[in-house]
Amino acid sequence: MMTTKETWRFTGTHMFLVMLLFFGTIISVNVIMAVAATGSWSGLVVKNSYVASQQFNAKLEDMKRQQKLGWTVAVTASETKVAVALNDAGGKPVAAKLSVAMTRPNTDHDDHVLTLALAPSGRYEAETKLGAGAWDATVTAVDGKTESFVTTKRLYIEPARIAGGEAGR
Repeated sequence: MMTTKETWRFTGTHMFLVMLLFFGTIISVNVIMAVAATGSWSGLVVKNSYVASQQFNAKLEDMKRQQKLGWTVAVTASETKVAVALNDAGGKPVAAKLSVAMTRPNTDHDDHVLTLALAPSGRYEAETKLGAGAWDATVTAVDGKTESFVTTKRLYIEPARIAGGEAGR
C-alpha cells in the first residue's frame, strides 16, 4: 500500500492569522503607550501662557534682586525630614520665615507645603513623609525687612533599606 505525503500549503487562513498577530501587536503596544502617557505628567507648566509671559519682566527683576542679596540655600531631605540652611553673602545665617513646597517633577499626587522652624542646629527643619525618588524643593524665604527669596532645588531620596535587601529590588 502506498501513502502519499501531503505538502504543507500557506492558505488564506494562515495569512489572516499573520495579519491579525502583526496588527494586533502594534495596536496593543499603542494602547499601552497611550494609557501610560495619559496617566502621567500632563506637560502643563502654566495654566495660561499669555498671562505668564506678561509677568516675565517682573520675575526677571526679582531674580536680579535675589542675586544681589547673595543668599545661599542648601536643602537636605530624608524620608522623614527636610532641612534648609539659609545664609547671607557673608555666610551668616539669615533669620526668615521659611516654607518649602515639596513637589514631584512629573506628577502632582504627592505635592505638599511645609512650614519650617529654626532648629538648635541653626538650620530650618520640618518633619514630613517623603517617598523615595526625585523631588523638587521650592524654598520661599521672607525676612522681616520685606526681602524675599525663592529658589528650587532638585533632591533625590534614596529608598529605605529593608532587612534582607533594598527596597525596590
